[in-house]
Parts: sequence; C-alpha cells; structure tokens
Amino acid sequence: MIGSGSFGAHTLALALAALCGLGVGRSAALQAPTQRLQLKIDRATLRVGGTARLTVEFLDGNFQPVANDRDRVVEFAQVPSGPGQSGAVTLSASHVSIPRGARSDTTVTLQAGSPGKLLIRATTSDLAPAQTLVVIALQGSSLINVRPSFWFAAYQQDVTIEINPRGAKGIPANGMSRAQFWVTLNRPLKPGQRRHIIVKSFPGVEVLYHGEKRVGVAQITIVDTTQLSEELDISSTAPGKVQLVAWVAPNGSTDTVEIQFEPPRPARVIFERGQDTIPLHQREVLLTIRLADQDRVAVSQLDRTWRLRLSSPTDPGVTAFDPETLTLSSRPVGRSVLYLKGSPAANDIRLLAMDLDGTLDPGERTITVTGLEPPEYMLILLAGLGGIFGGLARAFYRGQVSRLLPSWSAGYLHLGLLGNAPFSFLFGYVLFQATALGLLVGFERPPAIAGTLAFAFFFGVLGGFGSIAVLDSLLDRIFPGRKTGEYERQRPSGSAGGGPSA
Repeated sequence: MIGSGSFGAHTLALALAALCGLGVGRSAALQAPTQRLQLKIDRATLRVGGTARLTVEFLDGNFQPVANDRDRVVEFAQVPSGPGQSGAVTLSASHVSIPRGARSDTTVTLQAGSPGKLLIRATTSDLAPAQTLVVIALQGSSLINVRPSFWFAAYQQDVTIEINPRGAKGIPANGMSRAQFWVTLNRPLKPGQRRHIIVKSFPGVEVLYHGEKRVGVAQITIVDTTQLSEELDISSTAPGKVQLVAWVAPNGSTDTVEIQFEPPRPARVIFERGQDTIPLHQREVLLTIRLADQDRVAVSQLDRTWRLRLSSPTDPGVTAFDPETLTLSSRPVGRSVLYLKGSPAANDIRLLAMDLDGTLDPGERTITVTGLEPPEYMLILLAGLGGIFGGLARAFYRGQVSRLLPSWSAGYLHLGLLGNAPFSFLFGYVLFQATALGLLVGFERPPAIAGTLAFAFFFGVLGGFGSIAVLDSLLDRIFPGRKTGEYERQRPSGSAGGGPSA
C-alpha cells in the first residue's frame, strides 16, 4: 500500500488521467448518483373497480431523472393517508425487480377496491422512498349521476377540501428534502366545473407545485372529474414547525396541517459522485466519502467524530485502500484511493464504507471494470492460433507453400504446412508465456495488457513466425546433410560441388 505522504501526488495523477480521457467510463461518471425513487400514477382518481398503472422512476439528489445504477428490488405497500375512511387497492405485484441501466418500470397495475384515500409507497434498501396518493370514489358519486330531483340542492352544496397526508414529521431541514402533500376534494367535480385553491405556508418556506417554485404560496386549480390536485412539495432550510393552510378561493372550505422540519443528522454513509466504469489498465480510483441524513442528502456540519472503514466484500484479495480507515469530524468529507492489485473476480467490484460504531447505515458503491482478463484457455487458444498464423506468414514469405502434408523425399523430411502447424501453435504459446512471465518478474504490478487476448495473439504470431527457423535448425541437427541436400536440390542443373560442371 502506498504511504499517506504520497496521497497528493496520486490524486494529481488521477486528475490528469481523467483530463486526458484515459478512462473509458467518462460518460458513466457524468451521471449523478441514483439517490431517490419517484412514483407516478396515470389515474389518481378512480371509481371502485377502476384500474391504473404505476410508474417507478429514479432521481438524483436534485430530483432529476437518472438511470438505475445497479439491480434493485422495489417494494410496494398501501399506507393510510390519515384518519377517516381509508381506501384499498389490489396490486398486480407486491414488488418489482428493476435492472441496472433502466430508467423506469411500468409493469405494476392496481385495481381500486373500497372507496377512500390511501398512499401507495415504493421503497428499496438504499434509496429515498416515494409515494403517491390515490382517491377511490363510489360509483355514481359524481353530480352527473345524482337524481334530478336533488340536483339543484347538490349543486348548491359546495365541495370541501382536505390536505393529505395529515401532516409530516422528521423532514430534514436541508433545503432539498421535501414533504409531499395533495389537496383533495370530498367528491369529484362534474365536467366543466373547477375549483381554485390557494395554499400558504407559515412561516414562508419553499413551495413547489406544477414545476413552479415560490416562497410561501401556491395556486392550485382542480378541474373536471378529478378529485385531487397534483403533488405539492414543501422544503425548508430552517428547523422548526411549518403550518400549511389551504382554502377554496375566495371564501370557501379551509384545511390546515403541520410539518415538522428537523436539523439534518447523520444517518448513513455515502460515496460521492465519481467514476462508475473504469478500464482494466486503470489501477487507481479516487473515492470521496461523506455522511448523509435519512434522505441521503450530505450533512455539511458534524457534531461529533465518526470513524469509517473501507472494504470490498466481493474482491478483498485484489483491492487495497489508502487510507483504509477515515476519520470525519470538523471536516465532513473524507478521501481515499482504491488500488487494484489484479483483476477482479467479475466485472463489478462492490465497495462498502461502514461506521465502526455501527450506528450509521453503510454506504455502498459498485465500480464496473471493462476488459477483464479472459479465461486461461482463451489465452492459450489465441496464442496458439497466432502461432499458426505467424508460421503460415513465414511460409508464404519464403515461398514454401507447395507442400501441404508431411512427406519423406530423397532422404529428407519435409514437414509441409500441416506439419509445421502444431509446432507453430506450441512456439506461439511458449513465446507469449515467456513474455508475460518476464513482465511479471520485471514489474511490481505487471501491465494489465499482459492478460489480454490481443497480447496473446500478437506474441503468438511472433513465436509462430520464428518457429520455422527453429525447426529448420533442429531438423538439420537430427538429419545431417539435410540442409546441404536442400541446397543441392535447389541448384541449377549442370552444377556440382560449387565448381563448373565437367
């Protein structure tokens, strides 16, 4: 392991390598880490028996869509949105497996059961959860289906509103985490009807609605046959209680809920954004580790000292960390260098950063290595085929392609092209192994190219090309006069012994 005094030099080298584009995973590193789930529903107001489709998406820390960074299982659950009648649905699946690289999943559907309101929640082990509200109305509850004799009275009776869910607690006051709410009506509107609703926060905090951010206020319009608004997100940078008030403009029904924002506290270890894909020849990766709150947002200030240990459960034999143990206190960020001493067992190297006290959830990161060493039999095969190719190339170069099969002629052994092939295969493999062994002896960490198929084939060709010359010398020693005989056979007729013919 390299000493800590050389950390700055290695960091500079890694930065220069990234600038020069030596890593093939540069495009992968541009994606921010996957940090949270998002759950959408194509129809949030349903009649009993109605169906809707759920969409699971992945977001980064800034709530922007990203690809799933590893294989995950997302679980679904039904949660009451507050006191009162809670609805129920039947899900087509209780969980779904989403592969790495996917941006969304739309395979799960639901069927509305009993009327009421409920939250559908999506969770996975290491991402912030997501939820969406579903309102299930009784069949015929719209004003369209009310009997004509009661239509006028029903029209005069205005709708009432309710904010769901009924409050929120434990939201980190980090300016990023959001409390999610929806404004619901006690019944669906009839076609052409609409209700304008004003929402205010006391004190004024950031309110996000329909893609528009405002401080302390949002304007909502519910139209036609729907019964609830779009999602309303509330965030704050100051701990404390926030009161959220909604009313139907100008002087209609009102409702109030309370949000409790708390100071961000460390809850888990996280790896900051970095290279997710590296080529096989890259042996060093810079790692940045921080502590994050329960919503996976990095904590900027620490009130105590934390000690973290880095490890790789998948490849402990070929990985090393400098330093292996990090101490975070006044500086809430730590850095270490991952060293690869050889090729990993598989394409993915799993890294863990664990709190030595065991009070924080561990951080996890996966680095994909491209161009892994092929199996040994593939190296042997490519080196041997390269040897055969080199032997054929030399035979064509010397014009010795007239004989295909081995033969014995005029007291001399002629191997032919097929006879030379197994020797070319052998010499190609021997030269490849000798070169790889020389690199292993001459370098503390042999270049990764020594284990590639291209390296095996190249030195196999060189070995095969030279094998014919070695065979010629060997056969000349076994069969004295063979070389002389060959020359005698190739001389022009009428000459002998190097002098003029008699």
